[in-house]
Amino acid sequence: DGETAVGVGALGGTVNQFPDLDSTLDSIRMKLRYAKSGRLDIEAGFRYESFSSSDWALAGVEPNTIPAILSLGADPYDYNVWVLSLSFRYLIGERGITFPE
Repeated sequence: DGETAVGVGALGGTVNQFPDLDSTLDSIRMKLRYAKSGRLDIEAGFRYESFSSSDWALAGVEPNTIPAILSLGADPYDYNVWVLSLSFRYLIGERGITFPE
C-alpha cells in the first residue's frame, strides 16, 4: 500500500491527498535436482507468480480523457505467469572445491 500527499506549504497550506496505491505479489518456486552420475545433474523447476496493482494515475486514463499526458492508454500491471523448466548440467572438472592449506 502506498500513500502520496502533495501541496504541503511552509505557511500551513492545505494538503491534497491522492487515493492509495495497492499492489499484490504472490510467488512460489520449487526445484528438484537429481545427480544422475558423478558429473551429470538433471534439474526440474516450477515457478508461479501473480501480480496485480490498482493505480489511480493509470486506470481509466485513455488518449481522449486528458491532454498532454505521457501514459496514455497504459494499464496498471496485472499478470499471472507459470513456468516449467528442465535443465542438464555436466561438470567438466571435479565436483568438490579444494582450497590450499
